[in-house]
Amino acid sequence: MSPAVLDASDSGLRYAFLAAGLSFIFIKLIVSYVSYARSPPRDLPGPKASAWNWVSGDMKVFIKEFERVAVQQRWEDAYGHVFKYKGTSMYADRIHTTDARAPNYFLTRSEDFAKSEQSRRNFARALRNGLLVVKGEFHRRQATLISAGYTTPLCVSRSTPRR
Repeated sequence: MSPAVLDASDSGLRYAFLAAGLSFIFIKLIVSYVSYARSPPRDLPGPKASAWNWVSGDMKVFIKEFERVAVQQRWEDAYGHVFKYKGTSMYADRIHTTDARAPNYFLTRSEDFAKSEQSRRNFARALRNGLLVVKGEFHRRQATLISAGYTTPLCVSRSTPRR
């Protein structure tokens, strides 16, 4: 068989695919920006990300500086105990809090505070598909099973203060 020869119709097809791909990327950018513009974390105080830092976000600061805790402490001193910083993708705001009650509040209201897919994958890699990773009905079922384990007589007797 002889190799196929490209003619004008093949280049038209290439341009059509190129136009479709560029349109898809443009629409994804618009949807991403609109969801960012409507996101409540955008109103929180936080470090100002540079215009050229839209891919790595503020993660570049964590990678550069040896003491990551020092960076977080500096930002906490400047912006308070709840602030936002840029994640590793365009328009991805991450919330940082040092309030001790906040994690319990967020984790018990998993329907209201959905984890990003990246966070979900990281939790699943570290913890498997446990209570922190799953959502919906499966999450409720696991939480019920776990809470039932803490109401055994042994746990109740250990949790009561001794006088």
